[in-house]
Amino acid sequence: METQVFLPPRTFPAKLISQRRSGQLRKPSLLY
Repeated sequence: METQVFLPPRTFPAKLISQRRSGQLRKPSLLY
């Protein structure tokens, strides 16, 4: 969970959308 702080705001939504499209993760908080 501490990793999400290291990632910039640009990469956050970028990977979030990629994961959402895949349908693997539903919670962005637990994405990292």
